[in-house]
Amino acid sequence: MKKPKTLLITPNDSTFTRVDAKLLSQSCKLETYDLRQHKGRLGYFWRIMGCIFRILLCRYQLIFIWFADYHAAVAVFLAKLLKTPSVVFIGGYDAVCYPELQMGVYCSPFRSKFASFALKNCSLIISNHEALLDSSNTFYNPNGHPEGVFRLVKDLKTPARVIYNALTVDVPEAELLTQERELVFLAVGTTPRYLDIFNKGLELVAQMAVLFPEYRFEIVGIDPKWQEKFIELLGGVVPENLSLRGYIPHAEVLALMRSSRYYIQASISEGMPNALMEAMLMGCLPIGSNVAGIPTIIGEYGVVFDKRDAESLRQALVKALELKLQPLDISKHVATSFSQEIRGKLLQQIVQDLQK
Repeated sequence: MKKPKTLLITPNDSTFTRVDAKLLSQSCKLETYDLRQHKGRLGYFWRIMGCIFRILLCRYQLIFIWFADYHAAVAVFLAKLLKTPSVVFIGGYDAVCYPELQMGVYCSPFRSKFASFALKNCSLIISNHEALLDSSNTFYNPNGHPEGVFRLVKDLKTPARVIYNALTVDVPEAELLTQERELVFLAVGTTPRYLDIFNKGLELVAQMAVLFPEYRFEIVGIDPKWQEKFIELLGGVVPENLSLRGYIPHAEVLALMRSSRYYIQASISEGMPNALMEAMLMGCLPIGSNVAGIPTIIGEYGVVFDKRDAESLRQALVKALELKLQPLDISKHVATSFSQEIRGKLLQQIVQDLQK
C-alpha cells in the first residue's frame, strides 16, 4: 500500500512528539508542523494561521494532531471540510479539569468549546491511557474526581483507542544499571507555574526528608523563581538531607536516575509520565500515586500509594525500602512493556484502517 501524505501537528517540539513523528514516518509520507505554543499567544496564533494555509494547499490524506486545544479545533474543522480523516492524540491537560490548580482546558468555558469541537468532529481519538477517556481520581478526592474526555465532553461519541506512550530514550547498558547506587529518593517535575509544584506532589516529597533523615532526597525541576516561596511552605528551613534544584539538562537528569535507588512520582494528575518511565528504565525503584498511567507503568516493580497525604507516602517509602527488586529487572519491565516497536505497530494499524 502506498504511503499516505500525512501531516502531524504538534503544539511544541518535544521528545514524545519526535518519537511519534519517527513512528508515523514508517507508514506515512509525513510532514510535521510545530506550532511553537511555548513562544507565546501571538506566535501560536500566527502559526495556526500558517497551518490553515498548509492544510488547504497541500492536500493531505491524513492529519494527526497532538492535544485537543485551539489548534486541534481549527485542523479538525478543515479536515472535515476537505473530507480528510483526522486523529487527535490526548495526553493529559486536554482530559482533565482542576480549577483549584488552574489545570486543564475544560477549566475555561471558551477554550473547552474548541477542545470539545475537535474531539466530537475528528475521525478518531488516541489516548495514551484509558483513564484519560473515562475515570474517577480517588487519589485526589476520596469521593472521586471526574476525569477523561467522555466525562468532560457532553455527548462525545467519537471512536477512541488507547495506545500507551513509548520510551523516548535508549535502554542503558547492563553494566551501567548494575553499578552501586546511592540511597537517594529522587523526584523530577517541571514547574513553569507555582501550582505545578502541588500537581507533582513535590511538597509531599519534601516532607519525607524530615521523616527519613538517614536518606537523601533530591527534587529537580522547581523553577528558581518559586524556590523561596516553596521554602516558606516548608517552614522556612530546608532539611540538610534535601536538595532543591531547578532545570538541569536531560542528560544530567538521566545520570541522576542511574545513580539513585528510588524515584517518587506523587502527582495528582498524569497521563503516562515520561519521567517515571525514564527513571525505571534507568533502574530506579518507583513509588507512585494511584493516578492514571502511574500504576500501569509501575506494575509489580515498585509501590503505589492511594491517598494524597504525607502518611500514605511515608508508608509507601517504608514498603519500598523493604523491596529487593533489582535495577536490571525494573529496567527490563519498562523496556519490554513500552517499546517504540509496540506503539509503532499500533499506529501503523490505525493508518491502514483510516485508509479503508
